Amino acid sequence: MSLTKGNHAFIVCTHVDKQHIHSHIIFNSTSLDCTRKFWNFWGSCFAIRRISDILCLENGLSVIETSRGSYGTWLGDEKPPTQRSV
Repeated sequence: MSLTKGNHAFIVCTHVDKQHIHSHIIFNSTSLDCTRKFWNFWGSCFAIRRISDILCLENGLSVIETSRGSYGTWLGDEKPPTQRSV
């Protein structure tokens, strides 16, 4: 609600069937009254991450410490091979 200000429909889906529990946040880009679209401002991904981290901490869940590296770097040795490397 803090990101959309109540103007956009959204759903949060959490995968508990994986070894790494994680959530997806999906929201409708069109406002509820159909008058405007969500403005994907510069750095909105960092705002979403910060909101997610705060919610996790408030509910006793872990927060992934990230750097500005890629997802593949974060996975490290557990990274599955890509089609190019096969």
